Amino acid sequence: MAVATTNNTDIAYSKELVKGQINASPEFQIIPTTGGSPVQNITTAVSEVIRSDRQTTDLIKTDVEVSGDINYELDYPNYKPLMKSLLMSDTANTPAVSAVGTYVISGTAAGDGVVGLNIDAAPYTITPSAADDSTVMGDALVTVINLGATHTAVNAVGTITITAVVPGVAGNSVVFTDVTTDTGTTGTPTSPTGGADEIPVDTGFDISTLTLSTTGSTLSGAGVETQVAVGDVFWMSSATNPDNNMARVVADVTGPDMIVFSPAVPSGTTDGSTDVNIKATEILTNGATCDFDSYTIRKNVEACGSSTYSYYYKGCMINTMNFNIATASILNGSMGIVGLTEQVETGALPGEIEFDSLPYSIMNAISSVAVIDIEGVDLGVCKFNSFDLTYDNQINIAKSIGTEGGCDSAAFSVQITSNIEAYFSNIDMYNAFINSLGFGVTLILQDGDGNIIGINLPYCKFETLDTPISGKDQFLMQSGSLRALMDPDLGYMCKFTFIDGA
Repeated sequence: MAVATTNNTDIAYSKELVKGQINASPEFQIIPTTGGSPVQNITTAVSEVIRSDRQTTDLIKTDVEVSGDINYELDYPNYKPLMKSLLMSDTANTPAVSAVGTYVISGTAAGDGVVGLNIDAAPYTITPSAADDSTVMGDALVTVINLGATHTAVNAVGTITITAVVPGVAGNSVVFTDVTTDTGTTGTPTSPTGGADEIPVDTGFDISTLTLSTTGSTLSGAGVETQVAVGDVFWMSSATNPDNNMARVVADVTGPDMIVFSPAVPSGTTDGSTDVNIKATEILTNGATCDFDSYTIRKNVEACGSSTYSYYYKGCMINTMNFNIATASILNGSMGIVGLTEQVETGALPGEIEFDSLPYSIMNAISSVAVIDIEGVDLGVCKFNSFDLTYDNQINIAKSIGTEGGCDSAAFSVQITSNIEAYFSNIDMYNAFINSLGFGVTLILQDGDGNIIGINLPYCKFETLDTPISGKDQFLMQSGSLRALMDPDLGYMCKFTFIDGA
């Protein structure tokens, strides 16, 4: 029998409809990892019976728990859905699987309008002519849908059946939209089998033709202050100032028809430009809900030339997520998982489907860290040597007499902490520490495909900060830890912004 190696393993997840239960015909999304997985930890007890022959007669299992870390190199498309679950936001954790559904196409007379089908929030449309019957329309939709590359479709006499949508991609949703322009009916949807039609998300914004003022770093436009909020990260672009295209954060929205942003535009930018556009895809704050996402995590192990052994960890929740940023390295981290029970199979489950990990660009410390900003602190050109951030939901598993493994779970107080090592250039940070001053922190990461992750902590305080002297001929560094707190005005501790690249 051949010995298995790590080259023959993978980690995948499937969002559960019912916590702790594997979905019927589950769909597993493989994620790229550098190691780790949940494991089943068993607690045992040895019999304490007194025997004259000094023998120990039994060992029994007394407790079972599922936990572990998944280590990763940070990427946008594969880890965005999991980062959204980490926040436990009301709008991001409605469990639903809608990868299978049937959509009947009818109404083919000229003027019936456009057949509109939205998949993963992306529109797919055709306009029928007088000669188009339902089969022709169905074939046309199949062609258009398959161009998306994340799903497939088949057609039979005017019926479109969506057979696969990559879980978690752009909302994990299949939505049929009737966008007719007259009284004709161009589409009659039937609810997808086994799932809801749509998962609501916090949508972002796409605002064009704003006016830039380099004095005070402001953007002006009618009602713009009502469309964004403090802490929103956005992508800013301008045809007249293409060198100024970058991600920034909204610093203030109190002015009429105006917002203030940070960091400032570089010198030489045209003041008064009226072609500035800003956009964001999804914006979520940490939630107070206890109804969070649960997953089945699958670990496949294949012995070369032999069987595949599948470990299914049910009722798993994302408890912690750690982001490590340091010079001369790939951005990486770990994701802490807690779960309820384990199930082991010698092969796949009935109806199981899997999807390969999505193509991605690796993030690194040179080109992917767009902004690390501590509000009110000017560190000059040389800023941070390292910066790590840990988000902890403090999820605990409830145990019950007569039940093996966990019977339920709950999240307790959110803990968000960061350790930093910054080049010493002034005492701004130290003054914030000794005076217990609150400040905001913004971290903006961007991959080579233009996808952006913005993390905003609106109100933080230093817990420790020191300037150690490490030895001869060394840079002086300020090393310390900070903690995110609830902003008394905004009512949250953390905001994530996701911006899909073009």
